[in-house]
Amino acid sequence: MTLLSDLLPVLADAELIGPRGQTVRKIEYWLGEVGPGDLYVAIPGAGPEGVDRIGGAIAAGARTILVQRLEGQPVDGVSYVLVADPVKSMGRLAHALHGFPSQQMRVVGVTGTNGKTTTATLLHRLFRGLGHGAGLLSNIGDYINDAAGEVRYTTGPATFQAPLMARMAAAGCAYCFMEVSSQGSEEDRVEGVAFDGAIFSNLTRDHLDYHGTMAAYAAAKKRWFDRLPPDAFALTNLDDPRGEWMTRDTRARRMSYGMGQAAQVRFRIVEETFLGLTLEIDGRPLRSRLLGTFNAYNIAAVYAAACELGQDPARVATVLSTLGPVEGRMQPIRAPDGRLAIVDYAHSPDAVEKVLGHIRASRPTGARIVTVIGCGGGGDVGRRPIMAAAAAALSDRLILTSDNPRFEDPERIVSDMAAGLDREALERTETVMDRREAIEHACAQARPNDIVLIAGKGCERYQDVAGVKRPFDDTAVASAALGL
Repeated sequence: MTLLSDLLPVLADAELIGPRGQTVRKIEYWLGEVGPGDLYVAIPGAGPEGVDRIGGAIAAGARTILVQRLEGQPVDGVSYVLVADPVKSMGRLAHALHGFPSQQMRVVGVTGTNGKTTTATLLHRLFRGLGHGAGLLSNIGDYINDAAGEVRYTTGPATFQAPLMARMAAAGCAYCFMEVSSQGSEEDRVEGVAFDGAIFSNLTRDHLDYHGTMAAYAAAKKRWFDRLPPDAFALTNLDDPRGEWMTRDTRARRMSYGMGQAAQVRFRIVEETFLGLTLEIDGRPLRSRLLGTFNAYNIAAVYAAACELGQDPARVATVLSTLGPVEGRMQPIRAPDGRLAIVDYAHSPDAVEKVLGHIRASRPTGARIVTVIGCGGGGDVGRRPIMAAAAAALSDRLILTSDNPRFEDPERIVSDMAAGLDREALERTETVMDRREAIEHACAQARPNDIVLIAGKGCERYQDVAGVKRPFDDTAVASAALGL
């Protein structure tokens, strides 16, 4: 329990109505989780987190309310903290309540359309391999050193981040690596985190159902860089069209990586096969079991960030060469008869093009590519035909199936995808709505040396249908279908 009066100094603009001597057990913005002694955050707007639930929070035992403005008469014995922005204030209070854990570690965030999970996860595994305590906040799971937690968020709210970071610090983590999504930046979920570094990977079409336009999507990511402190570093992919712009206005120390001459950390691909990559980074050779040009960029970002964090470049290269693929990211499954399935999280047109581009360029002579793909429900409808067209253009056979339809009709989603296919592509396309049957069918029709790409869900262990998350694992289904 912490005194409210000890937390208030982090809110410079706060006005207090009611007693200062309240004790705060924890901070909550979901009404169903509020209990005695909690501070309830009344986020403006309707819904379970809105200001219309203040009475319910007080009835549940909350004695402190963080709110934009007070409507009606205050309740005796309840403290009201009035602030201009309850979400930002929630972040500051959450980290203060847990002793400012991000200040006890070196925290590096990763943002971009593609590569966030791989880059953050490789950084975590690299620093563990270098002998450091390290935490990870990622959509493949949250880690405290080598102890894995459940998969919950890409970028969770401050009320989730702060206590987890506190546990990391208590466990001896000197570093923390985390994904920072565009929604996380836009909604100030990382407010209160003291960042030591930020990495930008790339920007392509995604999340337009949320942001509306590519300009707004890009701006959401850029605002995070614009708010970095001067003693942090901002590392950007200079080969991406938005790379230089992303860090243009940051106060942080600007760094860059890429294959072009202007990049501060330069790399080139010496060899690219289905066994992995051979790279040269700043003149230093590095072999990796990861696949694809896009992973070469991820590796370069990890190398550059590790060196910026003071690690020895030679040791970084040595440990990086031992790291395998991240679960569900270009994850190969090889059958004894030579068939190869690849499970990947690719769920945007650009990601599909890059993954299939690598497969097509590296495949053995005569090998066919069979792609299994769907689109999630509730997202950007406009990308559905684009994704299908990209997959068809680079595949020999295409199987359209269900992804995470959520509350949409899966057949309508597949119909939206098929609208992007011309007559020739449709002749090479099948629809198998049951995802398990689609994967099994793809593996059954594959011949030795053929490649089956299973795209869209990656390491997810569920399928979200009508709001119910049913157990489902692309990797396990593909392994069984290949006789493993």
